[in-house]
Order: sequence, then structure tokens, then C-alpha cells
Amino acid sequence: MNETQRALMEGERNAASDEYFGARPQIDTTDRRRVFEAGFDRAWKALLPTVCDCTTETHADGRQETRCGSDQMMRSLKTPNAALTGSDASAACGRSG
Repeated sequence: MNETQRALMEGERNAASDEYFGARPQIDTTDRRRVFEAGFDRAWKALLPTVCDCTTETHADGRQETRCGSDQMMRSLKTPNAALTGSDASAACGRSG
């Protein structure tokens, strides 16, 4: 995993963790956050190879949208957070764009 992928994963993990524990303040402790983060990291790394087939769609107005990486990953993890387009999406899978 390159630095761009790691930064993307950490950002999504932090947002997911805050959302999860924000709804459950009674269990928000350091050790439980560490367990959550470990599980998130493991799932992210396991799913990364399955979502790095980026697709580019051309809209009627000529605008192109590339989907891969974080948006597909978060859908797979059932967390509605990310939507990358263009070169950011390519960077999620370690591609230059």
C-alpha cells in the first residue's frame, strides 16, 4: 500500500470510527477504538485488490467520471462516506492519472 492509499484509508477509517462511536458514546474507549481500527484496516486491505478495477463513464454533457478505490471500498464496507473522481480515484489504486 502506497502513501496515498494509506492516507485515504486512514481518513475513511477515522470518519467511520467517529460515526460509529458517535452513536455509541457509552462504549467509546481507547481500547475499543483500537479494535475497531484494526478490523477496519484488515477489511480495507482485504478488499483493496477487489475494487481497484477503475471504470470511467462519459456523461451526456461530456464530463468524465472515474469510479474506483474509496467509493467502491466504502460501499463494500457499508459506510456511505467516500466518492472520488478523476485523478484522486486513480490514486486510490496506486495509478497515476
